[in-house]
Amino acid sequence: MNKNMKARELFLLRQFEESNRTDSEAFYELCSLYSSEHMDDRIDTLLNEMFENEENNHRRADVLFSFGCDMEKRGDYATAVHFYRASRTAESENPYIRYFVNNNLGFSLNHLGRFEEAVPVLEEAVNISPHQSNAFKNLGVAFQGLGKYERAVECFHAATKANAADGRSLGLLEELVKEHPELYKTIPTLESILDGCRSAVAYVREHRPDVQ
Repeated sequence: MNKNMKARELFLLRQFEESNRTDSEAFYELCSLYSSEHMDDRIDTLLNEMFENEENNHRRADVLFSFGCDMEKRGDYATAVHFYRASRTAESENPYIRYFVNNNLGFSLNHLGRFEEAVPVLEEAVNISPHQSNAFKNLGVAFQGLGKYERAVECFHAATKANAADGRSLGLLEELVKEHPELYKTIPTLESILDGCRSAVAYVREHRPDVQ
């Protein structure tokens, strides 16, 4: 850490401590700073201090998940990954959070181009809740990033079937096929898959005016 970074760290630490560890902006800036310098151990130290009186590990998992969501919204995917991994290890009792911890972790890893790491956590999310579309969509993105286009088609198809109201998976599927027309040869049923997805999305949009 260079001199300017060190000065910034000391300023943020003082600000965080003077607020009795309630200044979320200082906390997130510290985490981003440590993440950018690959100092994950210092993030862990901060977290251990914050949770020193928290005996409920499941509660800790839920809070860590919310930290991850905040960092993801800021576009700081590397720090979000740290929080999501920590939350995943703590194991929330809430199945909704367990699903989205894995889904959001995979989403963030995809943004970082770490597709190989994203696949198993997204597969775990699918296993937790196979009727939701998010993890299928993100798993499709991971497989596409790995060049496994047939698997990506399967996932985008599954995501659209799970939630045709969200047309993003259809858009990703159409873009993938446009970029790789050879898929028509390797997947004989591809035209039927596309037609089925388009029909499902069109039906929802026609019968639910609130869906665009």
